[in-house]
Amino acid sequence: MEALLDGARTSGTDALVVLHRGEQVFAWPPPDQQEPILLMSVTKLVVGLAVGVLVEQGALKVSDPVAQYFSEWAEDPRGMITVEQIMQHTSGLESPTPTQPIYASGDFLRFALESKLLEQPGERFRYNNNALNLLVGVIEKAGGEPIETLIDREIFSPMQITEWTWEQDDQGRAHGMAGLALKANDMAKIGMLFNHRGKWRGNQLIPRSWFDYMLTPSPRTAELGALAWRLDIADAYVFDDSLAEQWATAGLSQEAINAFSKLRGKTFSSSQEYFTDFREVLKANPEHSAEFFEKIQGQGVPFYSAINERLGVIYHSGNVGQYLIALPEHDIVVARQVVETEDVVAATFEAEDTTYTFRELFPLCLDLASKQLTSAR
Repeated sequence: MEALLDGARTSGTDALVVLHRGEQVFAWPPPDQQEPILLMSVTKLVVGLAVGVLVEQGALKVSDPVAQYFSEWAEDPRGMITVEQIMQHTSGLESPTPTQPIYASGDFLRFALESKLLEQPGERFRYNNNALNLLVGVIEKAGGEPIETLIDREIFSPMQITEWTWEQDDQGRAHGMAGLALKANDMAKIGMLFNHRGKWRGNQLIPRSWFDYMLTPSPRTAELGALAWRLDIADAYVFDDSLAEQWATAGLSQEAINAFSKLRGKTFSSSQEYFTDFREVLKANPEHSAEFFEKIQGQGVPFYSAINERLGVIYHSGNVGQYLIALPEHDIVVARQVVETEDVVAATFEAEDTTYTFRELFPLCLDLASKQLTSAR
């Protein structure tokens, strides 16, 4: 906690909230002095909650193809894209990076509908802002109302989240890829909702099954569920016979597998420690790097064997350093915000200064997740 607070102070943090078991451990500034700050891509997590509300109401299914809501795609390969594929970032839809063309369009939904299909839907993970704006259009069609109206009634109002804004395009439609602004204290409440699997103060706002779905590793990348980034932790990380067999089954050559033999017999207390040695092996054997990432990473095969593995961290991050991190095992939530001023943007993207992004926050929280905590309560 001391390192967390020190890092917040030296990184230009505008708001930091830490909750434990629903109670405030730290808030800077105090909640009554906070102002709503743009969450950037953390907005996507709230879009996922909107989908969950409609699934519970029977108005939407994750298997629904986009063509069901936009008839212009009925005879188009893009119409095969499903709600689930958008949530897992495997839609295959073109998405400009950086996102200036989307903002310049003035109509985020139309921009998405006119975008090309680059890959077969479901084939490959590719982070996609453009498709999230399309998902907002699907939500509006399925629910019969704007996403912000739905979220305010079903989520924000029951959680006493009253001060918020949501940026809209020129057509009056909320952005899906970003745009929601919350006070840090209210941002942390969203993390609590994930820790408690949809329950708030004794009331089940969204079914627990929906959070289980959002947090289930997706087929193309284990760290992403359905619009929810998640990371397992374990008591130990090893390279063993079982892992070597999985790699062989995936098609990795015996020569490449043998290159990692120096990891055998070692027990690593964290995935970071494991990957330190792992990267050294790849560096020393560059001839196997391309093969490894094609056969293992490309097919979602584990990089290590984990002992007593379980969900350790639920996290989401946004541009220039917005973080929402939930540790379900300890029921801890950390919400960090920084205002995206011209100076912050210039320092971060032009001078490549990482001060404001506070990258140390995630490993600090990951370390906290691995601890056996005690409490006087």
